[in-house]
Amino acid sequence: MTLVNHLKNITKCKINLIDEFNIDGDFIESQAFAYLSIRSYLKKPITYPSTTKVNIPVTGGNLKVNY
Repeated sequence: MTLVNHLKNITKCKINLIDEFNIDGDFIESQAFAYLSIRSYLKKPITYPSTTKVNIPVTGGNLKVNY
């Protein structure tokens, strides 16, 4: 809630949480992480210059087997 409150203060806009629309925010978050994880696994970019100002599209890193 700290981030949401900060955004409300600096934008002076009403911010609706996804839960207010009867959608489970925890479920949506888990699906987003699953999507990013599979893109990382497939060595596909998960961030781009146009969205996060990185210099080049970036993957989620390298998968390390720990066994």
